[in-house]
Amino acid sequence: MKRRRQKEPVPVEVLAGYAQWAKSYPAKSHNLLMQLEEEAMLSLLPDPAGKICLDLACGSGRYIHHLQDRRAGAVVGVDYSADMLAQAKETGPLFQLVRSPFLALPFAAASFDLITCGMAVGHEKNLAWTLAEAARLLRPGGVMLYSDFHPFAALSGWQRTFTATNGRVYHLEHYTHLYQHHQQACQAAGLVIDGLLEPLARAVQPPFQEIPVVLVIRVVKNNLA
Repeated sequence: MKRRRQKEPVPVEVLAGYAQWAKSYPAKSHNLLMQLEEEAMLSLLPDPAGKICLDLACGSGRYIHHLQDRRAGAVVGVDYSADMLAQAKETGPLFQLVRSPFLALPFAAASFDLITCGMAVGHEKNLAWTLAEAARLLRPGGVMLYSDFHPFAALSGWQRTFTATNGRVYHLEHYTHLYQHHQQACQAAGLVIDGLLEPLARAVQPPFQEIPVVLVIRVVKNNLA
C-alpha cells in the first residue's frame, strides 16, 4: 500500500487565520512550542505587582491572566483580531481590551511600566517599526518582554499551524527576523537587551537534532530615550 502523503499546510493571512482559529484558541499554552515559550517568558518576567501593564497582541488572554495572577496594578490587552478579542472576553475576569494594529497603538507616550508580547512580532514585516511603537509606550526604565519563532526554527520548517473546522491545516503568515535584526531594531528604539533565552526542541526535518525554536527577549527602555 502507498502511504498517503500528508497535505502541506495552507498559508493564510494573519487576520483571516485568527478569525478561523479564535474559537478553539485557549488562554493557555496548548502545545510543546507554546509550553517552551511560556516557561522562558515567565522566567524573565519582572514582578508586575502594582505596575501598569500592556499585553500586546494579547490573543485569547494568556499573558493577561499571568499578569493579573501576579497582582499587576492594571492590565490592558491589545489585539488587531476582533475574533481573538471576543475569545479573550470569555476566558476570565474583566479587563480592558482594545482593538488596534501594532504600528499605530492608541495610547499616549510613556503610558506603561511593562509590556508583554507573546509569539507575535513575526507577524509584522517591519520589526523596527513594531519595536519603536512599543518603546514609545514605555516609561523610561520600563520593560518589554517579547517572544517569537527562533529564526533557526523557521528555517528548519517550524510553522504556526492550526486545524480549521473544515479539517484543513493552515499556517499563519510569518516573517523571519534574525537576532541581528532584533539588536538593530532595539538599539534604534532606545531599548537595551538585558535578557535572552533560546529554548530547544527537536527539529521537525532531518537531521532531527535539537535546535532553538523560540527567541525570548527582555529589553529595558533607556532613561535617556
